[in-house]
Amino acid sequence: MAKKHSALLMRTYVILVFCFMYLPIAVMIAFSFNESKSRSNFTGFTLGWYKSLFHNEMILSALGLSLCAGTGFQRHRHGAGHAGDYRYQLDVPPKPAHHQ
Repeated sequence: MAKKHSALLMRTYVILVFCFMYLPIAVMIAFSFNESKSRSNFTGFTLGWYKSLFHNEMILSALGLSLCAGTGFQRHRHGAGHAGDYRYQLDVPPKPAHHQ
């Protein structure tokens, strides 16, 4: 009986922790499609905020940088005369030198 009670309590605790972490994110995602600027009442569904987001050059630049940093890749220009020629390489830290 005590083992069942302990397992139920642990499962409830885990569910509450996950709700505490992910429910605010779900609410933010839902309200990102809100037609109104208000975060307190939902007036209608729209994709207008995302349309304006993807027309902002600074946001797109930051998104690209974040994706590169998040995946561990860096852009390296290959040659001065090749405009737009980028090569992606994995950003691996150098191995430490062995002292003998």
